[in-house]
Amino acid sequence: MHVDTDAEVLRLRGLLRDLVALSAIPAAWIGSDPPAVAAGLADALVGMLQLDFAFVCLSGSGRAGAVEVTRGSAWKRFPEWLEGHLATSAPLPPKEIVPDVGDDSVLRRGFVVPIGVNGEGGVVAAASERSDFPTQIDQLLLSLAANHAAAAFQSARIIDERKKAEEQLRNARNELEEKVAKRTAELQVANDELSALRRVATLVAEGAAPSAVFDAVAAEMERLLEADQVVLSRYEPGAEVTVVAHRGASARRVPPGTRVSHDGENVQAMVRRTEQPARIDNFELAHGTIGELARTVGVRAAAGAPIVVEGRLWGVISASWSREESPPADTEERMARFAELLDAAIVNADSRDQLSASRARLVTEGDEARRRVVRDLHDGAQQRLVHTILTLKLAQRALRDKAGNAESLVGEALQHAEQGNAELRELAHGILPAVLARGGLRAGVDAFVERLDLPVKVELPARRFPAEIEASAYFIVAEALTNIVKHSQATRAEVRASVCNGMLNVEVRDDGMGGADPEGHGLVGLRDRATALGGRLKIESTLGGGTVVVATLPVSVG
Repeated sequence: MHVDTDAEVLRLRGLLRDLVALSAIPAAWIGSDPPAVAAGLADALVGMLQLDFAFVCLSGSGRAGAVEVTRGSAWKRFPEWLEGHLATSAPLPPKEIVPDVGDDSVLRRGFVVPIGVNGEGGVVAAASERSDFPTQIDQLLLSLAANHAAAAFQSARIIDERKKAEEQLRNARNELEEKVAKRTAELQVANDELSALRRVATLVAEGAAPSAVFDAVAAEMERLLEADQVVLSRYEPGAEVTVVAHRGASARRVPPGTRVSHDGENVQAMVRRTEQPARIDNFELAHGTIGELARTVGVRAAAGAPIVVEGRLWGVISASWSREESPPADTEERMARFAELLDAAIVNADSRDQLSASRARLVTEGDEARRRVVRDLHDGAQQRLVHTILTLKLAQRALRDKAGNAESLVGEALQHAEQGNAELRELAHGILPAVLARGGLRAGVDAFVERLDLPVKVELPARRFPAEIEASAYFIVAEALTNIVKHSQATRAEVRASVCNGMLNVEVRDDGMGGADPEGHGLVGLRDRATALGGRLKIESTLGGGTVVVATLPVSVG
């Protein structure tokens, strides 16, 4: 048989050229996203093999994230053909030549190459009017191109997923940084307020006169809120208040001892009427003696909070500003939080008998709370953030060196960031929760128990108690339950409380291994908290017999 040598050489050269071109395709797709890989393959096949129709479907395991691209329209019934194959339980054949795939008088033949096992990696289909299509070379080139594209597609998916993971990590890190910054600012505010309370308590401890204590309260509030005026007033019968302390430019006009009517619309009247914090952002609407006086000295906005002493409304602390912008939205909340802690200071200003309890409550507990927050931040979220940064640096180096562990490092960093975020959330719950102030002891304990990975039976009275009692009882229960989760290996716990003879009895019991050290730091802290309120704490913990913590607190404290 005669062989045209020149034609054969040309054919072989063409085959070699196509093979070289196919070998270069994966390199050309490096860094491309998955849709670009599929489109690139379809375009390359049409141009290289002179096809009238090309269909490329690339997918991950189980046809996840499939990307489909079609070029040409010669095989119009291809979707119907493919759907017929996918609708059957039989897998796609390794290769299949489909004759007469045209929709008119032109005869065409199609060729289908599945990718991966049973076509799970996708499928490549082609059709041409060439009478000899598909030749063995066409089939070889189509098969090679399909395999190259599948590999490039998987690489593109990994890169795309890594980019998404990095973006998620960046977002998580930014969110964490924002939360840390916000929490740091909140802690600074809390620290300033605690420091202010400590200075007031120190005055009380030194036996200062009530007028000096009241003036110190007004001065601290003026500094904390950057207010132009702060007035501390005691409610009198009728619609009047007596000014007991006044800081600001108009203090000489309304000195301590002045009795003023609060008729009209002003924060003093609003607080007395509702026993809740209040504000006025436009003094053009205020009227009455106080409103007129405020306009005279240029006041534009004011806020006030009630002062409750021994369970009754005693007075009001008000702050005002002459600047145009309104005070921050949380101003009344901060004032109310500060005012809630003035009860003891006001009562003890006239009585040295309660000095020890007041100092323990305002100084010791405040300092310990601040130290605990700082310690928890350092040991928890801050360490997670450090691990996140270090792991990200390792991942960055691995990416630069094209090491294979970059993805696992990014995953590890993301895990640290998520754990740090969770610990910040837990830390935020460690401060006196808002649900406690709103709903009382039972609501606060119920909310705390919901976050524990331990069955806890709770039986608490629905009634409200003085704020100090609720806060101390809550923290005693929370600390006891935390110790149970951390150390006791218990399978369940119980929290019960009852009131008898003016005392609130709170009991926390578990079925753990027992043997708790009564002189351990956590239990000593619980005892100190109870003692500071004139109560007591009892601990029973035998090896193998579980632990019982019983706190007894006076329902009425001064």
